[in-house]
This record gives sequence, C-alpha cells and structure tokens, in this order.
Amino acid sequence: MRQTFKISLLLATLGLFSNKAISQISFNEPCTGTTANSLIIGGSAYLTAANSIDPVGSGYLRLTDATANQAGYAYFNQAFPSTTGFVAEFELACWGKTSGTPADGISLFLFDGSYGPGTFTIGGYGGFLGYNGLSGGYVGVGFDEYGGFSSWGGGPGYVRESVSMHGAATDGYPYLTGTAVSNTPLGIPWFDYGYAATRPAQSAYFLKGRVAIIYNSPLGKYQVSVSMQASLNGPMVQVIAPYTINTPPPATLKIGVAASTGSFTDIHEIRNVVVSSPAQLRVVKTGTTTVSPGGTVTYNVNVYNEDVTDISGVNFTDLLPANFSPSGNPVFTPVTAGNALTAGSYNGSQYNGTLTLKANSYSTFTFTGTANFTGNTDDSLNTTAYVTAPTGFIDANQNDDTSKVTTYRIPIAAAASETICGNTTPTGIPVADISNTKYTWTSVLTSGTVTGQANNAVAAPAINNTLANNGITPGVVTYTMTPVKTYQTQTGTQNATGTPVTYTVSVNPPPVVNSTIDVLAAAPNVTLTATVTGLVGSMQWRKNSINIAGATNNTYTIPDYRKAVDDAVYTLVANNAYNCPASAQVNLIAPLPLKLITFLGNRNNNVDNLTWTTTEEKDLHHFEVEHSTDGNNFTVIGVVNAATEVTLTHNYSFAYSTGSVAYYRLKMVDNNDKFSYSNVVKLNGEGNNTATAPEIAINQVTPVPFKDKLNVTVNTGTDIKGTISLIDLSGKTLVSISAFFQKGATVYTIDGLTQLTSGIYLIRVTTNEGHSATQKISK
Repeated sequence: MRQTFKISLLLATLGLFSNKAISQISFNEPCTGTTANSLIIGGSAYLTAANSIDPVGSGYLRLTDATANQAGYAYFNQAFPSTTGFVAEFELACWGKTSGTPADGISLFLFDGSYGPGTFTIGGYGGFLGYNGLSGGYVGVGFDEYGGFSSWGGGPGYVRESVSMHGAATDGYPYLTGTAVSNTPLGIPWFDYGYAATRPAQSAYFLKGRVAIIYNSPLGKYQVSVSMQASLNGPMVQVIAPYTINTPPPATLKIGVAASTGSFTDIHEIRNVVVSSPAQLRVVKTGTTTVSPGGTVTYNVNVYNEDVTDISGVNFTDLLPANFSPSGNPVFTPVTAGNALTAGSYNGSQYNGTLTLKANSYSTFTFTGTANFTGNTDDSLNTTAYVTAPTGFIDANQNDDTSKVTTYRIPIAAAASETICGNTTPTGIPVADISNTKYTWTSVLTSGTVTGQANNAVAAPAINNTLANNGITPGVVTYTMTPVKTYQTQTGTQNATGTPVTYTVSVNPPPVVNSTIDVLAAAPNVTLTATVTGLVGSMQWRKNSINIAGATNNTYTIPDYRKAVDDAVYTLVANNAYNCPASAQVNLIAPLPLKLITFLGNRNNNVDNLTWTTTEEKDLHHFEVEHSTDGNNFTVIGVVNAATEVTLTHNYSFAYSTGSVAYYRLKMVDNNDKFSYSNVVKLNGEGNNTATAPEIAINQVTPVPFKDKLNVTVNTGTDIKGTISLIDLSGKTLVSISAFFQKGATVYTIDGLTQLTSGIYLIRVTTNEGHSATQKISK
C-alpha cells in the first residue's frame, strides 16, 4: 500500500500596510457534483460525477485520463486583490498509470486577474504542465511526477517526483526553486499511487496541497511557500520554505490548475479547492517552571495576529491540568486598541474564548492558580494553549498555533537520622514526597573520630561514602541534603530543587578481628586463634556459617583432627556493646600428609624395579602402583601399604616384569581416601638401564592456610622448564611464574599474596611438554 498525500499551497500577506482592515477572501469549489459554476474548465478536463464515473457528491475534476498526449485545465474566474495575500488548498490524486513511469503531473498557478474568457490562454503541456506561455502568469507550482517541470527556464534538469516553482511571465517564466519530495520531511518517495483499475480509497492514498503567498513587510516583497499532507489525518509539512519573489504581483490574481500526459500517462484529478484569506495566528505560552505542592502557578498566554487583516471570531482554548486549581477567570489584556475578548468561560479544566484581533497585534491571557499534587508520582502540571482560525481563514503555518508549558513539582524532604557501625555506608536517606528524588549534600563531623565523610555536588540517590570509626566511642556526622528531582524534557533536562534538610548519622566503633590457624599444635589437634581488639561484648566461632556450640572465645581447638570431617570454612564473629559485629574467617584444608622425596626406576633383565623415598607421613594409608604403555592410560598393578611412623624417612620398592616401554606412577592415598599422584617414571630398552621421565609432581605446599607467601615443593624426574600457577575456583589464573625445575625435589617460593582474600585456591605446576600436577590449598 502506498502512502497517502496531502499538499498545501499558501499565499499570505505579512506585515502592516495601514491601520485600515482589508477585506476577506473566501471561496471554494468542491468539484464533487455534476457542475462547478465557479470554474472555467477546458481541454481534456471534466467532472467525473457528470460523466457517471462517480456518484454525485463523491466526484473529482479529472484533468487527464491515463491516455497519451492529453491536457486539461480549470481556473476560478474570480479575481482577488493581491495585496491581501491568500491561502489556496486542494486535494489531488495521481493514479491508474498504464506505463512504467507515470507522467506528467499537476500544476497550480496564479495569473493576472485581468485575464479571463476570451483573453485567457493556457500554457504548453508536457513538462510545462500548462504554465509556460500562460497568460499573465505570476507563479506556477508543479507537482511533478516525470520531472519535466524542472527541466526548463534555467532549472536543474529532470527531477522526478518533485515540487518546483517558476516565476512570472514578465520575467520569462524562470525556474525559482524546487526539491524532490524524498528530500523533504514529508518522508514519501512519489506522488502517484501506481497501477489501479479503480481510484484507491482515501484511507490508502490521499494528497492535499497548500500554497501561500505572503507579503513580508521588512523585505517589502512577497514570499511563496508550499506544504503537503501525505495521509488523511497526517500533518501538513512544509516542502518549500518561503521563497522571496522580486517581481511585484499584478493588482489582482486568479488561480487555476492544469495537468498533462505525453508518451507516459496517469490519471490526474483534483477536488475541494479552497481559497481563503491568510490568518497568521501564533500562540506563545509561558509560566512558572517549578512549584511546591500548594504553591502559586501563573501562566501568561500571548495570542498574535501577524497578518495585515483584522480577524474576528478567533477561537482560543487553554487545556489546563486537572491538578491546577484556577483562582478565577483569567485576566484578559487587549494590549492593542480594538482587540477584544467577546466570550470566555471554563468547561471543567478547559478554558474557551473568542477573540477579535486587529492586524499585526496581540492580546494576553493571565491564568493564576494553585498546584494540587496528589501522591508521590504526580510530579508535573502539563498545559496546552492553542488557537484556530475562524471560517473563511486558513492559517498557513499551524505549527505555531499551539504552545505547551510544563510546571515541575519541587520535592520536599523530611529530616531524618540513622545509626550505623563503622566501616559501613549509610543505608538511609531523607524521605521525599516524590519518587526517584536524588540529593546533593555537604557533610561535617559533629563529634568523635569518624573518617570518610565527603561532599557531593552531583545529585545521587543515596549517600555513597563509607564511614569509618577506629576509636572506642561513637561519632556523629551531620549531612545537609538538598532534594533534587530531574525531569526529562524535549530539549534536555529540568531540575527542581527543594529546601535542604539535615540527615544525622551516628557511627559506632566496631571491634577488629584477625584470625590464624595453628597447625603446629600437639597432634592430632588443630587450634584456630583470633586476635580481637576494641570493645568486645561477645564472640562466636562458626563452621560453614553454623555456630559451634561452646566456641565463644578467641581460640577454638579441633580435637582429633580428621581431614574429611574437619576441613571447612571457620569464622569468628565478635560483637561489641554497640551491637557492631566484626568477623574474620579462615579455610582449613590440610595438605596430603607426606613428602615424596624421590621416585625412581631401573630395568634389569626385563624386570622393572621401582623405588621411592618419603618423609613426614601423617595418616597415609597406602600407595597404588600404576602402569601404562603409552604414558596416558594407567592401570593399577600393585598396592604397597604405608609405614605408620610420622617423623621417619621411609624407603619403598616394587618390581614388575615387562619387556616393552613402560610408564609408572604412584597414587598416594590417605586414611580419608584423599590422594595425589607422583611424577611419572619411564623405562625402555633391553637389559640393564635406569630412566626417569620429565613428568612432574607436587610433594608439598606450606604453609596452609597461607598469608603472604607459599613454598611449593616440586619433584621431577629430569631437568625441565615449566610454570607454577595460583588459580582461584572460578578458573582465573592469579599468579603465573616461569620456572626451571631441577631433577628431584626442589622448593619454590611465591610471595606477594597478602592482597588475596580468604578462600580456596589451586596450585598447579606444568611442564612445557604439557604434564601437570595440581593441589588444593586455602588462605
């Protein structure tokens, strides 16, 4: 479906000629019946209702059929004085083309009013659209499908689907200005509807045009503008801005239309032609920008008549908001002698008035009332004033006939207070009477030793700075907070600023808690120790966020530590007399209870002899010896029980017969079924040989939990390069260090870890050949 169009052509006089009113122009011809007595019709033009094409009352003046080489025209044989200016409007339709390209178009023209029957001569057709050669032509406006109207008289050449203008016959009908409709705010690409056996409904396709001729007093010359409407209920959009014509017009003018076809065709029709005096009305409304609930609001509305003609019966309406209570009828000020309010009254919240306005004058309405806001979302007063021209007048520029004003509600906040513990951010704010109120503030330390207070010059929804109290007595910070409501407007934002209020924040001192784990306590116990400073009222240890019964002082001993049961997150929560809690937590995860010093192998007469040495075994249960032929897939080939002594060094051995390449590793399992793997030993060849593979193992990580550094004991079967990484449980690598791993067991230190938070981490060592070992640790 194509767009619907409406085109408007306006001729209106601006400025003051004299104090004497000039007579009104008003005539129209609907062209919908079987006759059009005000028109002189010629060429191929005819009334569709008179030819039984349309019902009477629904017809058009058809200027051309969709037939090649046709030309039709019509003009009003009624002259009007050019000094008054005028507005001409008509509906037009271009449809039913029989060729790929529609042609040619429709023109509206003004010509010397002294020409008429017997002396009137229509201009040439085709791209001339009946204007070039027109008797006494003054201005011709072409609604040009094919583009030929722009191709002569010094124009830019063919511009299809365009609106363009030519000047007076006395000047040789020169090209004045024009534009393709696609380059205008109208937002349409063409005039014609396209192929159609019957005329499309106006809901699908509609065009209306308005042409205005305006006398500009400061310039002392006439200006012509063109507007179009592209849908039945759409806006009138200016497509050619006021263009100044240097040639004076004849004393009187007549108006006519024409259309033509050539090798390409289209049906061209018009109807509802109206010619009226211009009404250059304008409204400017101003008023109170911001107001508190119950406050006084004042609106001033200026209504202008900027034409050279006096106008009576101007309709004025002010749509006042429901939350505005007027103090009575508005005060009317004529400003210019002779202006008058002939009628005026309220209809609910709407004020209606009828005005008489002298030429080039204005009058003022002043409305005064009270803002009555309700609820916390009722935050503005929206009011609209507008004027409409009386019957017989057309306002060429209706965009300035309406003026809107919004008055915004000022927020009111109440003073408030809050008590918090130190090292926290205040959570409250003063309560305002409007939703989404923000605040600016200044702050001052009233008492105590509180730090962290700050001022804020940019409106924010809440206080956003942390207040610290490192003393032993409460402190007080007093904020002076100014409520600000920011409103979005069509051009940006508008702030409504309320009266400042105080917000008092009392800051109580919290205790300070630090905790450690003493893993050197007498076996098999593990002791958790916390250091608490400041005023302390109570303490409570928690295991995985659950209170531990009886654990209410700064130390807690885990008797008979069992890794599978007791590894957990422990937290000490301390509270003081001000009910300010503080806490510190540690993650207790003990390492696998042994150190693997070496794991080696040799082959003798196809028997592989494996030996390994350990120390510091605690709760170690057994070793599983695993074998592989490819270094990837391992199976258990034997189990060796662990020794029971804790402090001694232990030597173990295991023999296995094979004649092919073999890979071996140890799975070291404790009493709680926790385990880790050794490095991999590779044996190959015939007869006696000894070999170790460049795989890698983590023998031990200390201390656990750690604070600022880690000592990692790495065991490899040969010298090899690799990396040591510290990883959190999300998989993010926090530290990565390149290392040269020496054969055997070597201790590597990672420091600078103070900033890490308490929690679970992974230590991973990786060779450049891709072998790795991982161990879980805690801080």
